[in-house]
Amino acid sequence: MPKVSPTDDKVWYYEKDEIIVRENEPNNGIIYILNTGELGVFKGDEMVATIKGPDVFFGELSTILETPRTATVKALTRSKITLYSGGVQAIIENMPTVAEKLLVTLAKRLAQTTEEQREKLEQIREMEEKNSILQEQINSLKAENEQLQSKLDELNQELERLKSRLTLKEKKGKNDKK
Repeated sequence: MPKVSPTDDKVWYYEKDEIIVRENEPNNGIIYILNTGELGVFKGDEMVATIKGPDVFFGELSTILETPRTATVKALTRSKITLYSGGVQAIIENMPTVAEKLLVTLAKRLAQTTEEQREKLEQIREMEEKNSILQEQINSLKAENEQLQSKLDELNQELERLKSRLTLKEKKGKNDKK
C-alpha cells in the first residue's frame, strides 16, 4: 500500500512492485508526476516502456481524454509520486506552472512519437525495397529453373532415344550371333 507524505498529501511513496494505476481502470481525474524512482508501463503482461524521474508526467492521456487508463503503471523501484487531482481544467486554472510543464511534456511526446513514426516509415520503405529486389531474384530464379527443367526434359528424351538405340543394337547383335 502506498504511503502518503506526512507533510504533503499530494506526495505518495510507492515501494517496488506496487501498482499505481491499472489498465482499463476508470479515469479518476488524477495526473501523476514521478519525482524520483523508476516505473514500468505494462500493456497486459508485457512491459512496453519505463518512466524515470525526476518530474515526468504520466496518466495524463486518460485524464485529458476522459477515458479509462490505457496501461498499468507499476513501481520498478521505490518511487516518489506527486498526484494532481481535479482533472485538466483544475490544473490549468489552479496550477499554471504545472499546466505549462504538462503542455511541454505533451509536445515532447508528440515530437518523439512523430520521429519514431518517421523512422518506422523509413524502415518500411527499406523493407519494401528489399522485398522488391528479392521478388526480382525469385522471378529470375523461377525463369532459370524453367530453363533448366526444359533442358532436363530434353536430356531425358535424348537418354530415352539412346536407350532405345542401344536396345535395338543389342537385339541386332544377338540376332547376328544366331
